[in-house]
Amino acid sequence: MIGFRHPMRFPLALSLGVHIAALGGWAMLQDASPDQTAPAGREPARLSVVAPAQHSASATPTDSSVVEPRSPLPELPSEAPAPAQSTPEPEAESEPEPEPELELTEQPAPTPLEPSAGEGVSGKAEEADWKAELQAHLAQYRRYPRRALLRALEGDVRLALDIDAAGRILDHRLASPSRHDLLNEAVHEMVSRANPVPAPPASALAGGRLRITVPVRFTINE
Repeated sequence: MIGFRHPMRFPLALSLGVHIAALGGWAMLQDASPDQTAPAGREPARLSVVAPAQHSASATPTDSSVVEPRSPLPELPSEAPAPAQSTPEPEAESEPEPEPELELTEQPAPTPLEPSAGEGVSGKAEEADWKAELQAHLAQYRRYPRRALLRALEGDVRLALDIDAAGRILDHRLASPSRHDLLNEAVHEMVSRANPVPAPPASALAGGRLRITVPVRFTINE
């Protein structure tokens, strides 16, 4: 069998040979000069050879420890997905019950009471008397314009009046004016002076008022 040679033997032998050769040369120099002595008080130099320490072949490297593989970490359970929230369906609104329709029955219009023969005659008589009284009342406040007299102007005017139950003149207008402005102005002034007039009879009123047209005459020879 071929023995195992340590790799450090050759360098060690070479180092020892170098030191031995140096010692041999130094000894020859000492023999060549015997008369020369070393100075007093000083010892001759000594060389000491220290052999390097041999490494043990059985030494095991410090980093030869076997690293055991780590056991894999247990897998964490994956989070389960949150259940989808179901949107509640809106409740169907119940349709309101139709309200019962009201049946409208037309009420027959009340039949106006026809005045008796006696009441009709008396009512017409009252209206005729009131019209005569109204004519006389307006005539009291009629004034003939002086300039119309000087110019001998004459004419007829038809006057429309709205009168309430108390005889107040609510409105008036000239339904048929004269062709002379002086006579028309005299009629307006007469209405202002004659208001209120005698109260009309209840039989002549319609809705609490009466509309009547009266003639107004301007004559010089009257």
